[in-house]
Amino acid sequence: MLKKRVGAILVWLAISFALLNFIETRASELNFSVETILPDNQITEGVSYFDLLLAPSETQTVQIRLTNNTDEDIVVLPVIATATTNHNGVVEFVPRDVERDSTLMYLMEEIVTVPEEVIIPANGVYLLDLDIEMPEEAFEGILAGGITLRERDEELDEMEENDEAGMTIRNLFEFVVGIVLQNDASASVQVEPDLVLREVYPTHINRRNVIIANVQNVMPNFVRSLTVDARIMREGSEEVLFYLEIDEAHMWRMAPNSNIDIPIRLEGEALEPGDYILDLRMTARHQTEDEDIEIEKVWQWREPFSITEAEATFLNSEDVTIPATFDFPWLPVLIVLLTVVFVVLLVIRLTHNKRVRQREKFDDLEKRLLEIQSRYKQ
Repeated sequence: MLKKRVGAILVWLAISFALLNFIETRASELNFSVETILPDNQITEGVSYFDLLLAPSETQTVQIRLTNNTDEDIVVLPVIATATTNHNGVVEFVPRDVERDSTLMYLMEEIVTVPEEVIIPANGVYLLDLDIEMPEEAFEGILAGGITLRERDEELDEMEENDEAGMTIRNLFEFVVGIVLQNDASASVQVEPDLVLREVYPTHINRRNVIIANVQNVMPNFVRSLTVDARIMREGSEEVLFYLEIDEAHMWRMAPNSNIDIPIRLEGEALEPGDYILDLRMTARHQTEDEDIEIEKVWQWREPFSITEAEATFLNSEDVTIPATFDFPWLPVLIVLLTVVFVVLLVIRLTHNKRVRQREKFDDLEKRLLEIQSRYKQ
């Protein structure tokens, strides 16, 4: 049991490292400070996020101490969100406009509730309550999410209400405190990660062509120390056209029951319609339940996909890194030119014929005048 406990602590220390740094960086820019008050059922000690052991249907209220460092009241907006994974391989604990993962049983915002806004008095302290109500049924693994604490910006809120924000860039700083809930203290080592390749398709990121490989973490546990080797080839060829490599120096993470859009960037190359193959290899490290030994998990896929001519044309036209091309309409122009030439020749012909007829009439009239003149002389 001690080994399991130590193993779980090591896992959570590794998972929380990036989040802790993120919180500290944000804190120096805010007018208020945040301190989590860790309860007795906190699993991992010495951290600034909640890692709580709770039974099914159990309720609990935990608190965050908010301290106002200014001479004016501060309005803070707390928001709960479920952990997701962005396309850079970073676990996000903040609200995002993404579709709920199909394997996610519970949303953190359905389990943890907070006030819509709180007021921290000038040079004072406010204890923010987070009310937790666990699901009735026991679950394996962990639920992960976070609470975002942002100071209200009335000017920006008014601009957004009036639809005037547009492309205005504002510096918004916020605290994010992680929340991890589980029914078993060793859940992080009991549940092994498992990844599924869902689909491959072309699209845009920041108006640049990419090919997306959507990979899903179907298990209720973090995937950590994730490496990626993705290669795109024409069907029937082993020549690598585009690739992405995430090595051990830049390893990714994935949130429990989340999916990631892995972007294979084309770096300014145009998409071409046709049939392709994605060769994708991903590895992750997982700590075993019985011993403090990390094992390597490996996933390998070779997935065919196609790019239609309509997809390629549209995406290429919207890619800001591809120079705009103008296909000159040779056939319509040629038809117009031939028509003009035909009309000109026709006009010339008609004009010439008219002149010939007029000349013939004049010659005929002159001949008759001469005949009349000759008769008169006789």
